[in-house]
Amino acid sequence: MSGALQDIESCAVSRIYPVYWDEFHKRVDEYQSEVKFNSARRHPSTGWIRLVSTGIGGVFFSAVASVDKRRVEADFTIENDAMSMEIFQEMERHKHDIEARFGRRLEWQPCTSRKYRIFSRKSNADLRDRSQWPEQHDWLIRNVGKLFLAIRLHLEQLGR
Repeated sequence: MSGALQDIESCAVSRIYPVYWDEFHKRVDEYQSEVKFNSARRHPSTGWIRLVSTGIGGVFFSAVASVDKRRVEADFTIENDAMSMEIFQEMERHKHDIEARFGRRLEWQPCTSRKYRIFSRKSNADLRDRSQWPEQHDWLIRNVGKLFLAIRLHLEQLGR
């Protein structure tokens, strides 16, 4: 792809996210759950949005969407300089219980020495097809909530 076409594609992708997340916020507002979603009401131009806070800096649950990779993810990110490895190892010790509570296998990914992710992915999600958004949003809301409920107990046991 030529440079000009890449620029046009990049611009088109960056315009999808604010509209996608605006529609997502509307869906969150309609959704009743024991999980209190506290997503920022800004309109990010990126592919992720924090959805549930843990009260620990750099440790959060988020909804992730990728135009290019055609997927959405319910994500738990640990990106805390002081405690990343400790928290991730504690979660791994309880992997079987966490996955049982979640209802299926999760991806456990050490990204760097200070960033770790635990997530569930829905592939083949076309963010360019707006008719798929309600189903994608429902999947994200439901799975971020399930992930939070599966992990919350173990975060509380860490005394956090």
